[in-house]
Amino acid sequence: MFDIIIPTYKIKPDLIRRCLDSIANQDFTDYKVYLVDGTPPDWEHFEDFRSIVDSHDLVYLRQTGTGVSQARNQAVSEGLNNYLAFLDGDDYWYPEHLSELASAIDKTDESFVIWWNPMDTTIQVNTPKNTFESHKLCNYFADHNDWHPKYHNLYIATYCVFPSSVAVNKKRFQAIGGFPEDLFAGEDVICWTLMLGDSRTSEEFYLTYQNDFVGGFHDLQNEFGGDNGFFAKGQHPLHDLYGSDAAKIFDANLATRSKYFIFGDKPEDIDEETWKSIKSAKYEETIVVDN
Repeated sequence: MFDIIIPTYKIKPDLIRRCLDSIANQDFTDYKVYLVDGTPPDWEHFEDFRSIVDSHDLVYLRQTGTGVSQARNQAVSEGLNNYLAFLDGDDYWYPEHLSELASAIDKTDESFVIWWNPMDTTIQVNTPKNTFESHKLCNYFADHNDWHPKYHNLYIATYCVFPSSVAVNKKRFQAIGGFPEDLFAGEDVICWTLMLGDSRTSEEFYLTYQNDFVGGFHDLQNEFGGDNGFFAKGQHPLHDLYGSDAAKIFDANLATRSKYFIFGDKPEDIDEETWKSIKSAKYEETIVVDN
């Protein structure tokens, strides 16, 4: 059923253990795991990381290129199953994640190519006097039932749907070329948008979504705190490539993703009321803050 695709780069041992254990604890067991690792072997935690990885039933691949898009695409090319389930090495799933995706797939036809659930996370920020926790909902759209199925690609083009909560049809994924490897920022938004296609043509594809929280998203930027946190701490491959210029190059690359977007202005076949609802769709994040 699923090829589980895990890209890793300097993922700390406790995080990769949590990630892989969450797969082993899935209610649904028809899957094969492919882990693509771009971590330099001289990284201080590499031996512990490999020890944990080697203790799990998976295919370990050394990354042959650069960037998370290339890593995911490399793993996809190795797999044999019809559906892909993505999980970043610092995220994890609740036990029912794959079973819910499998159930959703069984209820849809071949015109559906993307399935996903929302995730949650708790961000902790420490100050000299207090510790603050912000509970965030990732990929949660409270008004999703009001979306117009024909124009799902327009909604997705506006919001980042994190790969760790997504499963896709492999055939459609490969038809659009997978994740764009010239991007290392916003590649997920582009991939989902291209998979859903252009609703002005005869080729129409759809997504399905259920508001059930089935995993945890690890907010790396907030964990390390402050602007450019993961670059400053060397937790991103761009840091090794570009050093102090990594954050600047990351932002510049993010801006280039606009060349992939299919739509800009309102399509002719959308009435004003529908277009307004698309533009006003809200992505819910923080729901509670505790002191």
